[in-house]
Order: sequence, then C-alpha cells, then structure tokens
Amino acid sequence: MTIKTRRYLGLLFCLIAAFPMRVSAAETVNAVEKWGLFEATFQAPIPQDGPLQTDLMATFTQDDLSITVPGFWDGGESFKVRFSPPSVGRWSFRTTSDRAELNDRTGAFNAVEPSAGNHGPIEVFQTFYLRYADGTPYHQFGTTCYAWVHQSEATQQQTLQTLASSPFNKI
Repeated sequence: MTIKTRRYLGLLFCLIAAFPMRVSAAETVNAVEKWGLFEATFQAPIPQDGPLQTDLMATFTQDDLSITVPGFWDGGESFKVRFSPPSVGRWSFRTTSDRAELNDRTGAFNAVEPSAGNHGPIEVFQTFYLRYADGTPYHQFGTTCYAWVHQSEATQQQTLQTLASSPFNKI
C-alpha cells in the first residue's frame, strides 16, 4: 500500500466515522457514552495453530439484557472485544474462549448519556428514510473520487482541501 493510498484511506475514515472512546481492560473505566465504544484488550500467547483459530466472545449484561459480541485478534499477543452500549447504566461483561488465558475474564463500566454530537447508530425510518437512534434525521451527501491513485500528489492535496470545506459527509 502506498503512502498516498494510506493517506486517502485515513481521510476516508475521518470523513465517515466518528472517533469513539476505546479503553484497555486494564484501565479503570468510569464512563462510556451510550452508543460510544467500549474496548477491552487481553494479552495471550499466539497458539501454534495461529491466532485466527482462537474463539473469543464476550457477553455484556445490564439487568435482564444480555448481548454477546465476538472478539478478535488484533496482532501480536493482543485480543480484543468491542461493545457499543445501547442504554445508559451499569454494564458488566464476561468472556468465553477456548483459550484459558482469554476465558472467564470480567469487567464493568457505566454507560452515560451521549454528548451533543453523539446521535447513535443510523437506522431505517418509515421504510425509505434514515435517522440516528436519537431521532435526528440523517441525510447522506456523497461524492466519488475516481482514479484517485492515478492523480498526482498535488491534485490529491487540492482535492482533500476542497472536500474539507464541502457539504459532503461521505466519499
């Protein structure tokens, strides 16, 4: 992957994604916003059959609600689980894994009210419309950058500057 391509992909991510809160399981977590991102990181040696053969799940629980999410290998000896709490309040989690080092790991955090810019995930509304989970309408305005990898560095930079002040919220 070229440096130009990496820069483009970085900009693309910035244009279409928010920057959620991520935390390590070793850190003390007081609060994660509703619809934000909780991330727990666990260390375990890489098995001989490869890290992709590792089964890792985490069940997040709040009162009578339980949501199970898959975990994943994140390179080296790092394994992670990510969770976006759909409601405010205390959440706890417990992992299950075929690896002893990753099995039965626990933790908890409090989900707090979302900040002003956090509207939640996008959902379908009245069949043909989109809105955020808090009811705020979502209007998608996109553009396409054809032949990006064939453009000069100067043209790419000019395009990025133009897009930064444009009304587009996706590319």
